Amino acid sequence: MSNCNPVRILIVNNIYLPVLSEAKIDVTEYQRCIGSLMYLMVCTWLDIAYLVGVLSRHIAIPGHAHIS
Repeated sequence: MSNCNPVRILIVNNIYLPVLSEAKIDVTEYQRCIGSLMYLMVCTWLDIAYLVGVLSRHIAIPGHAHIS
């Protein structure tokens, strides 16, 4: 590990996404997008794991704020 190059990962702390009472967008499409992000996270970009975790919290009732 002494010869490793450090990498700076940008993580935004305290991301606030509103909790909705009903879905404002197509739930199936949102779940497909999260699944695609999970594939990228596992197979290529491990540094997006935090973002995927935050977005997955709203997988049952997504809205426009969760995709923008």
